[in-house]
Amino acid sequence: MMKRRWLTGLSLGALLGLGLRSLYKHLDQGQPPQVSDLIIVAEGPAVERGEKAVHLLQAGYSRADKMIVSPRYTDVGEDLFVGYQRLGAKRENLIEEKQATSTWTNATTSLALMDKLGYHSAIVVTSDYHMRRTRLAFERVNRDYGFQLNFVSAYFQGESYPNHPYTQNMALQELYKYIGYCLHLNHWIDL
Repeated sequence: MMKRRWLTGLSLGALLGLGLRSLYKHLDQGQPPQVSDLIIVAEGPAVERGEKAVHLLQAGYSRADKMIVSPRYTDVGEDLFVGYQRLGAKRENLIEEKQATSTWTNATTSLALMDKLGYHSAIVVTSDYHMRRTRLAFERVNRDYGFQLNFVSAYFQGESYPNHPYTQNMALQELYKYIGYCLHLNHWIDL
């Protein structure tokens, strides 16, 4: 009896481990960019997001020549517009969103702003390791709008997350946050 419980526990642990490993390997759910009305940047502690968004803007992927930066200010009050302008964006290209505190609120506030401004399609840019959770959030919120969304990954120093120690760590943190979103915990915890 004890041996059976031990084997069951070991089997469940192995399945959980394999599931987490598979999820870790498939966090990047990005797509090739498509010309859209504007670009939305789901910001966070990742310079590659701004770099990718400005590159897409300059390459003509935004029909309106605009991007929503969500949020404009970091949690320590840094104005991200300064960095975007250093990367080559003009002030008139940038639309501020000031309320987001999580990936979920990036989605709710950005899509509400997009609706208010009369846009119908967007490229959503975020880091490759953050893309799966970002897509989950934006697609859930988009059920209320029906926008055409295209999800484009940004890569830290041009490398995908499994190839860089910094982004490997960020990807491991994403596993738990993604599971929290799957369980709808984002409605109670600011993930």
